[in-house]
Amino acid sequence: MNSKPEMANNIKEIFSEVPKRYELINHILTFGMDILWRRKAVKIATNANSGDWLDMCTGTGETAIYLNKNAPEGTKIHAADFSPAMIAEARKKTDAKNINFVSADIKALPFPDNSFDLITMSFATRNINLNKEALIKSFSELNRVLKPGGLFVNLETSQPPFRVIRICFHLYMNFFVAQIGGLISRSKTGYGYLAKSIPLFYSAEKLAAIMLQAGFDEVTFQRLMLGATAIHQARKNDSNFLHLNCGDISGQILRDSSIPGDVQVWMEIFIEGPAPGNISEVEWRIVRSRFISSQYFLDLSMEAALQGADNRYQKLEDAKNYKEVILWFDACMFDQTIMIHLIDRLSKIDLTNTKLSLICVGEFPGFDSFNGLGELSPEQTASLFDTRHEITKEEIKLASLAWKAFTSNNPEEIEKVISGDTSALPYLGKALKRFLQKYPSTANGLNRTQNGILKSVFSGTDKLSSIFEEVSSFEKPRFMGDTSFWQVLYDLANAKIPLLVIEGPENLDKINKVDSERLTKKELRKWNVSLTNTGKKVLKNEEDYILLNGIDCWFGGVQLSGKDAQWRWDKDKQILIQNDKILDK
Repeated sequence: MNSKPEMANNIKEIFSEVPKRYELINHILTFGMDILWRRKAVKIATNANSGDWLDMCTGTGETAIYLNKNAPEGTKIHAADFSPAMIAEARKKTDAKNINFVSADIKALPFPDNSFDLITMSFATRNINLNKEALIKSFSELNRVLKPGGLFVNLETSQPPFRVIRICFHLYMNFFVAQIGGLISRSKTGYGYLAKSIPLFYSAEKLAAIMLQAGFDEVTFQRLMLGATAIHQARKNDSNFLHLNCGDISGQILRDSSIPGDVQVWMEIFIEGPAPGNISEVEWRIVRSRFISSQYFLDLSMEAALQGADNRYQKLEDAKNYKEVILWFDACMFDQTIMIHLIDRLSKIDLTNTKLSLICVGEFPGFDSFNGLGELSPEQTASLFDTRHEITKEEIKLASLAWKAFTSNNPEEIEKVISGDTSALPYLGKALKRFLQKYPSTANGLNRTQNGILKSVFSGTDKLSSIFEEVSSFEKPRFMGDTSFWQVLYDLANAKIPLLVIEGPENLDKINKVDSERLTKKELRKWNVSLTNTGKKVLKNEEDYILLNGIDCWFGGVQLSGKDAQWRWDKDKQILIQNDKILDK
């Protein structure tokens, strides 16, 4: 059912025309039955827990007022609508003085997750959108702001199951409602739209199926007036799990699995950019958001990055509203650094009534070389759910110590963690050591990935995808996706004194966007990569990349800048060495 009246696109304008006579017309056209239907819906709604109740698409506030009169003591009534004219009319009512009216569009509600114990909606579902996919998205948004176990009650016109009655109902809408409603309201457009949209709307059974697809559980309905109207009620899944992970792909796999609960993908990359530990919370979010928005391949504004950070950290604060929070991570340093950050953060939130659990895997049956949760199917992911364990005091202690070291301006703090007992988090030590190998080497100023790229090209590998596969094959587990890898290549080719030459149809920064369409291996073969003479000298340790080009880069809480980088990685000794000690050599 994708067809819809033309006027659906102008629904906001339509409803701005009719607020003053809106209720009167509805009473006349339904012979007063709409009053009884609303009261019946409100009676069902009062089965919800007290707390915060929202009447969505409230119109002139009729249902919100009924809720206010019948709500248990201590319940706060909120009413939202996208029409300022409707809200203005609702606010005039004496019985509405204690109701919190909010201007809001159901497509993007301005409320945090899990805000309301009850959401009601009356004769508004048709006006959201008759398109099934759009309706699922709007219902999903309602599901998002409903608390786990919360109740959703929806009153709407429906399709009578018996054909003769259905035909009569549609004739009544077309020849009576459209004419009389338009005459009284002086808005022929508005009630013409009403008459056209009702016959196109879903049956009670189909609307229930859409609610289920939007994530609601326990969906039931009862027909009224021979099926011309229906009241649906549904619950938000109260399994009350919050899943935290750090990959778009693995996050979607988790959502597609049979595991219940909300999924929050931690969209960060702490192994890149500044992560200083000696700044305030506000400064931390600004610093990280500024870095994220500066990465050309992400195509994200500072405002959007900062809003994303605020939303993520608010989700951590909301963790106390869940029965259990489960962290999903694998063994790579990308995952491990985010994992210790989240464990450290969550340990500082009062989670007295919330269980904190961890699933951390470095291998999986059937995989000779396991590279992370993003490789698993929804069924394979679901099989890991029962392997979770409650995070121990030892794990929290180690994670907090490691995160403090990671954000320190002295990288030797990380080495202290590595040399200590990291058995509580078995993949952490190796991940942190791999992180230290991101520092420029004592031999030629290249880090491990950069050196691997130059070696690959020198050996004769000159195609983008082949270089990526060859260099990545030495990482176990892999931590870098192709987007980040292209960034490294781009930097080596665009340095003041470049080490690479990349020739192709266009610059890498044009194709290298996170949300851009992936290029196939065949398409990537259009780019050729070769070493410059300087690149060959650096690879032979005859020149130094940092002395040639300088550096301005953060490694957790450490910033290296200029041509005298304070810290370098000694591959032979497998330790960091300070710059003055390098010069002494």
